[in-house]
Parts: sequence; structure tokens; C-alpha cells
Amino acid sequence: MSARVLIVDDHPDLREPIIEKLSQMGISAIGAGDGVEALELLAKNPGIAVMLSDIRMPRMGGHDLALEATRTYPHLKVMLMTGFSEDAIPAALMRSRQIRTLFKPFALNGMAELVRQMLVAPD
Repeated sequence: MSARVLIVDDHPDLREPIIEKLSQMGISAIGAGDGVEALELLAKNPGIAVMLSDIRMPRMGGHDLALEATRTYPHLKVMLMTGFSEDAIPAALMRSRQIRTLFKPFALNGMAELVRQMLVAPD
């Protein structure tokens, strides 16, 4: 089965536990360390339905990644993670119904349930 969820975070200590938690729930997930790598993985894995991405990352951050990814893959659902209130979501992203925000710190169980809901929600 191809990956259905892409986790994008430059910190493996956050990215890997998320992937592991989703796997325990039977959800296939892969990880990327930044937006550039994420776009490469999206191109190689057409089965990705949900992308969970940090906002602050090197090379390409979450805002730019979300704009590019949803423009290229219009059915992709995105959840942006941030620990900073000043990372306000730009208006262009807020208008998109397919983009949500998750504030750090968060419980893995709660995050995993949100991802599961995004996977089963109609487009």
C-alpha cells in the first residue's frame, strides 16, 4: 500500500513518533525533513491524501509547502503544526477548507485522531 499520510518536520524526534503512532492505528505514513523533500515525496507517492507539516523548517517552510502542494495536488488535505502564535496562517491558506492548524505541544492520540478524521472526510 502506498503512503496515505506525509509527515514533514525537520526534527526526527517529533516526526518519527508521529509516523509510529499512525502506523499503530493502521495508517500508512512516511516522513520528510523539509518542504523540498516533501514535494519530491508527493510526486513519487500519488496515494498521499493528508500532509501534516511543521511551519518552521529549513529550505522550504510549511506555509510555502502548503501553498505549492495544494496547488499541485488539489485534493491533498493539509494540517500545519506550529508552536509559535506569530506563525499566523496567511489569508490564502485560511481560505482553503483543506488546511487546518495544530498547535504544539499536542497529544499524539489527539493528533492521530485528527489525521484519521481527515482521511475519512469527504473532499
